[in-house]
Amino acid sequence: MNENKRDDPSPATMDSLLPLVRDVELQSVRFVHLSARSDFPAHRPSGSLGELTSLLGWEAHPVSTELPNSIVIRATGHFGITEDPKQTTKPDAEAHLTIELVYKVPPDFEISEEQKTAFAQVNGVFNAWPFFRAQLFGLFPSMGLPPYTLPVYRVPGGVAVPKEAPKEEDSAKLSQG
Repeated sequence: MNENKRDDPSPATMDSLLPLVRDVELQSVRFVHLSARSDFPAHRPSGSLGELTSLLGWEAHPVSTELPNSIVIRATGHFGITEDPKQTTKPDAEAHLTIELVYKVPPDFEISEEQKTAFAQVNGVFNAWPFFRAQLFGLFPSMGLPPYTLPVYRVPGGVAVPKEAPKEEDSAKLSQG
């Protein structure tokens, strides 16, 4: 398990995603697979492992769905730790998690397969990451290991697109109510 070498979407594809990223809503999140194993000795108390090396990998892809106006993404993370920084193929402890994310898309929005794949690679992993982090933080101590804090996920290109700011009249209503 080596560090992920992601194939970031092209700048043109990223630009074509801007309307979708602005208008899509994350509707639901659920774990569909979780597996873990540890080869650390059982008698070793948690907290005594010293400096650990993290091994990370991930992928995301759209899956077919019959849900109207929806995109379904499966994001999988492969996470491992090892005491030996030179050991990059077989971690001492590892977890594999797959999360299914369902996004609601505006009814009139047309999206190509290329855009769905790019959306999965960028937003799917970005939206799954906090769930990966929370699960791993609790999972590793239950295996007798120190808590594992997953690093921050960096969006390809370093740009996150926020939803549009509320219109002035909407802001005024909120401040009055």
